[in-house]
Amino acid sequence: MIYGPITPRTADALSDVADRHLGDVEGGLRCCASGLRVGSGALVDRLAVDAAGVPVFVFLAQPGDDRPVPGNVGEALAWFDASGAALAGLLQEVGARVDGRVRALVLGFDLSESSLRRLRELDDRRITVLRLEPFEIGGERRLGIVPVLDGEPAAPAALPAGLSPQDERDAYDGREQVARLVDLLGRLDPELTAVGDRYTRYFSGSRGPLLELRRNGRTVEARPVGSDGFRELRGDADVADVFDRAARHFLLVGDPASAQPRAHVAGRSAGLDGAAARTATEPARRAGAAGPREFVGARQRPAGDLEVSLDELVEAPTRRAASARS
Repeated sequence: MIYGPITPRTADALSDVADRHLGDVEGGLRCCASGLRVGSGALVDRLAVDAAGVPVFVFLAQPGDDRPVPGNVGEALAWFDASGAALAGLLQEVGARVDGRVRALVLGFDLSESSLRRLRELDDRRITVLRLEPFEIGGERRLGIVPVLDGEPAAPAALPAGLSPQDERDAYDGREQVARLVDLLGRLDPELTAVGDRYTRYFSGSRGPLLELRRNGRTVEARPVGSDGFRELRGDADVADVFDRAARHFLLVGDPASAQPRAHVAGRSAGLDGAAARTATEPARRAGAAGPREFVGARQRPAGDLEVSLDELVEAPTRRAASARS
């Protein structure tokens, strides 16, 4: 969700989103350059890099005339597949990975049916189309994000020259830790839900927000509600600490119908490495702190890699937890 005054449905507003608010459109996405032309002149309005370091071609569907977009998207992706090595130096300069992967992101206020049809006909899972929907609340203008064509994470490319198998393993670091953390959260609260985007998830339970999970380059980080910063999930100790903080907050919030925490929750959680059992007596840090603003109005998405997008990392353990409860 993008906050702040934005003039709705104009070319200037669209450029403002691309230049200053890409991180609100997708967690960790940042604009690096503008006006890239490739092939026979296909325009890539912005060159961005996502939270996993994958380069993203951003195309702006201008209000009233989005006809050039499908052609530019198709030509730019085809050009990258054939000649992407030509961008290696530029990609390294902006901190992007040079491993043969790229994504295409189309942003617009109103996308015509003909342009959407042509984009779908490209049949390329690297393409994501998002519609920007302005609205106003309390006299403040805001901008919602509506998925129109939700691209899938690009399949891992072959290792480029000079990278070792260890580099490939590092690129997917965090799978086991995320799976364990989501499993623990699901056992703490069967009503666990998640919203977010490709590289960010906000987990909530029956008593409110619990924690934020995000991809940061080749690692995964978590921040429980009430904590000041993120903690990298490198091993079991990191998972235990993050869960301990989240569980402490959960137990101290208390049942919505009662001022006291539910005893059976503490008892059930005591077997989870003892983390939740400790939270029943330890003081909470900033126990009453509100969760990140993105918990409200965030785009619905399965609880799931952040690179591998979060869809793979979180969706499978969440499905397993739900299956075990049913």
